[in-house]
Amino acid sequence: MKRFGKGLFVFVIVSLGLASSCAVNEFELDREVYERQIKQVT
Repeated sequence: MKRFGKGLFVFVIVSLGLASSCAVNEFELDREVYERQIKQVT
């Protein structure tokens, strides 16, 4: 039973790490808006 709990803990940590690395952060959204505005100006 201890092995199952440890495996579950590792799975949750790895899942959270993958989910947070795939999430779009605020900086990327700002950059996307900026690039779109620059294209409109040119």
